[in-house]
Amino acid sequence: MFDFRRIAQSLRKFTGKPTRSTQHQAINVVDGSRANYAGQLVLVVDDQRTNRTLLVRLINILGYAAEATESGAMALEKWKGGQFALMITDCHMTGVDGYALTRNIRRIESRDSLQRMPIIAWTATTLPGMDQNCAEAGMDDHLPKPVDLDTLAGMLERWLPSLNKPLSKAASDTAMPAVSNITLDRAVLTRYSSGDPLLEQEILREFRSANSADIALFEQALAQHDPLLVAQAAHRIKGASRMIGAHAFAAICERIEKNGRARNWDAITTNRELFFGELGKLNEALNSC
Repeated sequence: MFDFRRIAQSLRKFTGKPTRSTQHQAINVVDGSRANYAGQLVLVVDDQRTNRTLLVRLINILGYAAEATESGAMALEKWKGGQFALMITDCHMTGVDGYALTRNIRRIESRDSLQRMPIIAWTATTLPGMDQNCAEAGMDDHLPKPVDLDTLAGMLERWLPSLNKPLSKAASDTAMPAVSNITLDRAVLTRYSSGDPLLEQEILREFRSANSADIALFEQALAQHDPLLVAQAAHRIKGASRMIGAHAFAAICERIEKNGRARNWDAITTNRELFFGELGKLNEALNSC
């Protein structure tokens, strides 16, 4: 488990600011019942454990309360409880994905005359039509993977209904740093840890634990000669890899994901060796951390 106090201390040292700035008007993150009452409870939906764990931690660092769930079906049931003010969801998940989850919520809201809950897409996908797909499903905005703290803060201020303090579009469109092709970009980890080696090791251990299951899914998809399952596994690995700064590995995963969706098995086979080669380099880099 992550050490929240260490994360908060690291962000304070890194930014030179308190972790719960008064400009965010945030409440005590430990008290989920108060978050519910104040209309500030966030639901995070992602089927990759590293992704949802880190996003919840970033939300906590900003002073907000959040809960997380690993599937669209589970998220729908949680939403029906009526305690959430905002949802941040991955788009591509096994079973009920983010698009289907949003459509189901919008249908029920319309049928039962419920207040519309803001839903934000959280995705590493750069495929054409992503914005249109999100809008057509009923999503209100989107966040990139990985997301920086300022962009996330702006999104929460814009959409949490109790704040009533919309952010300018320019502030929420903060550009992410240019992606390099190095094996492990430690600057990405620094955004979470401010160089604290113990916290970085916690984050990387969480990544390796979750990633091992996704690698197994990828190998199973290859063995079954299933291009769509290959794409699904590659998408999961890509998102988590970007979260820790494994840019080269994430880039290969993105190519394989696109090849899988296009059912181009020859291209998948070509990139397979690159995938496992870069995975070996990443594991060596992780072992040296």
